[in-house]
Amino acid sequence: MNRIFSAFVLVSIISIVTCTTLTPTGATPEQLQHQIIAENLLKPGDQVEIATSDGAVHKFRITEIDREAGLVLGEDKRVAIADIVAVKTREFSAGKTALLAGGATYGLWVWAMIIIAPIEEFATWYGEKGYS
Repeated sequence: MNRIFSAFVLVSIISIVTCTTLTPTGATPEQLQHQIIAENLLKPGDQVEIATSDGAVHKFRITEIDREAGLVLGEDKRVAIADIVAVKTREFSAGKTALLAGGATYGLWVWAMIIIAPIEEFATWYGEKGYS
C-alpha cells in the first residue's frame, strides 16, 4: 500500500503543477501596451506567449519589464512593448486541477482493486496454507 500512496502523492503533485491554462487578454494592441507600461498586466515571473506585429510568437517567462526602454525581457528573449499585439498569460486552473486529481485518485483506486488486492489476497492464502 506504500506504493499506492507514493503514486497518489506523485500524481497529485504533477496535477497541481501542470493544471494551468494560457488565457488571452482580449484587449487591443494599444490597450495591451498601455496596460504593460502601467504595470498592471504583466510582471516578472509570468509565463507568457506574446505575439508581435511581425507575426512572431514569443514564449517565455518574464524576468524583467524595462518600461523606460520599452522592453519585456526573458532569459533569452527581448520584446519591444510597442510591437506587442496579443498576450496570453499562464494561469492556474482550479477546476482542471480538481478534475485531474479526482480522476487520478479514482484511477489509482481502480488499479489497486484490480491488481494489488488479488495479489495480497493470494499472498495471504498462500501463507495460510503453509506454502511459504
